[in-house]
Amino acid sequence: MIKFAILMGILCLSSFVGFEMSKTYKEKLMLYEDILSFCKTLKNEISFLKTDILTIINREQYKSHFGQILSDFSDKTKDKDSFDKEQIGNLLNKYKILTEQDKNLLTAFLYSLGKLSYEEQIASLEYYINIFDDLIKKQSENNKKMVPLCNKMGILIGLVICIVLF
Repeated sequence: MIKFAILMGILCLSSFVGFEMSKTYKEKLMLYEDILSFCKTLKNEISFLKTDILTIINREQYKSHFGQILSDFSDKTKDKDSFDKEQIGNLLNKYKILTEQDKNLLTAFLYSLGKLSYEEQIASLEYYINIFDDLIKKQSENNKKMVPLCNKMGILIGLVICIVLF
């Protein structure tokens, strides 16, 4: 009876690990979607209403970690007049779902906010909209393969361990 409980615990734990791994893929897609939404909102607000960037940052709500990233970024920019890329990179280090490439892209994007002329800022936002749109497409394709794979692998590994221990 105890052996059965231990085997079920192993199976549950293994399944949980598989589902948690798949969750990171979903979180990354939500992050890209939130960034794309922010870029589009920013472009529209700057183009038509000439709204201040910090006002837009503080007004929007997000499903992913992007809201926290923007909050950290806006807090740091309020504190200091000059804010360099290294400091932005340090802000992004606590988010484990970001790869080094993602951190570099986000650093460049955040660093460019508010530092360009009106026309350059609109062009920069259009550039980043295209990049994040492509990243969403790639991540969606990746998710179609990896999310079910992680879920199934967690269950299968748990079953194999249970069979071997039984």
